[in-house]
Amino acid sequence: MSSRIIIKNILATADVGAEIDLVKIVDKLSIYGRARIRMRHIPSIIVKTEKSSVAVFRTGKIIISGASDIETILSTAKKIISDICRETQCQKPRIYIENILAFEELDTEINREELYKEIRKTWRALYDPTQSPFIIVKTEKGTVLIGRRKIGYIGFRDIRDIEEMSKWIKTIILSPELSQDL
Repeated sequence: MSSRIIIKNILATADVGAEIDLVKIVDKLSIYGRARIRMRHIPSIIVKTEKSSVAVFRTGKIIISGASDIETILSTAKKIISDICRETQCQKPRIYIENILAFEELDTEINREELYKEIRKTWRALYDPTQSPFIIVKTEKGTVLIGRRKIGYIGFRDIRDIEEMSKWIKTIILSPELSQDL
């Protein structure tokens, strides 16, 4: 069974620990892409780069999302934080990966009824085909949605955890109990 995990979106956060004068830095951040200031509801600057989006809040909190690889998220965050800290006299913060959204497409159809029975022996899982076509597996590291030929990963913070979960699910799918039904 061959498949490849495809990352669709990564969300990261940081906090520079200081108030940010949004009007003062909006022009500086426009070198990274289209930057616009929003003062109406939640004062922030939204920067749309080629591969990601960054929200910079007056409170010093920063959200980076939209990229499909961790290197892009980290390099974008570091550049923007560096410019903010030059203007704001803040410490360069640690960047936290909060959520990775990924999926993989399988080359075989999954017998979800039997897979659900096996998964429930180890994890908290939900499956009601009258309500949803997915097996929903809750783990301490994230949530997995298993469809007929696709597996989605939501809420994981490390790609290694996704790879480990993928390997575990494929082991069950290829087990003698399930593979005879394929």
